Amino acid sequence: MKYFIIQTFILLIILQSSLCTQVVSSFDFSGVTTYVWRGVKQFNGPALQGTATLIHKYVRAGLWVSSVNFDENKEIETDPFVALNIPVKKIEINTGVTFYSYDLFESFNDAADFEIEIFMDISCKILKLALFYVPPQASTKNNLNRSDYWLEASVEQRVSSLIFNMVYGYGTYSSKFLASPKKEAVANLVVGLKKNLTENYAVSWNFSKGFNGVEKVFWVGFHFYP
Repeated sequence: MKYFIIQTFILLIILQSSLCTQVVSSFDFSGVTTYVWRGVKQFNGPALQGTATLIHKYVRAGLWVSSVNFDENKEIETDPFVALNIPVKKIEINTGVTFYSYDLFESFNDAADFEIEIFMDISCKILKLALFYVPPQASTKNNLNRSDYWLEASVEQRVSSLIFNMVYGYGTYSSKFLASPKKEAVANLVVGLKKNLTENYAVSWNFSKGFNGVEKVFWVGFHFYP
């Protein structure tokens, strides 16, 4: 999988140009000092991450990737997703599915090659509410500390070249990362500040405060938007 990220992004560009002129593509690349997902540190050390997305009217489809180092048998996290955007007056509703996997469906855990998560979010101006749910499937079978659901309430405010965001999360996603994993809902608060340096470059500072035994973590991100 040495050139997997480059090959995947090139493939999406080709698909975009061959489908129709109404398809819009977007790409971003980031380097982070620590891989943090939903306020939880995934492993020690930096990571390279990126997203490639194709948009056609109200449909989005794409791939999110990240380098990983928590398992010598897993090289890259590859999370394809598809979503439907439903604008209703001043409200936007997004709903879709994410497929979590490593090395593009080569593995997720000992029981399955991928795990499906269903999501829905509702946005109104600077506010957003989101729900993520993992239905029973092969990857969750006999896994007592599996993720069942995660709720998020967030606010994002832009002032000139600065973007401030704050996310409060609650659910069973973080519980498996406790020093002594147990099946109960926990919470965290993530605060971030992003500074746009140019049209194509930005830097971000982020802090996550965990509750009920969840570890707190600080990380910096460097972002490139081609």
